[in-house]
Amino acid sequence: MAPEQAERVIFMTGGAFTEQSRAFLAGTGLPCLDKPIDAQRLRALMAAMPPLGSRNVHAEPVASTM
Repeated sequence: MAPEQAERVIFMTGGAFTEQSRAFLAGTGLPCLDKPIDAQRLRALMAAMPPLGSRNVHAEPVASTM
């Protein structure tokens, strides 16, 4: 993932059932929506996302180990 896109991730899950999954999601500081997805909440989160290039483009990319 490009570093400038890392802060624009919204995780969606059917349930973070393991402690490792919950810890990963909590550690990202990024929003996570549980399924079934609430379309209104998703749209609100997307609208609140920073525009590309608006922050530190040298930030470390978010990587998933799941």
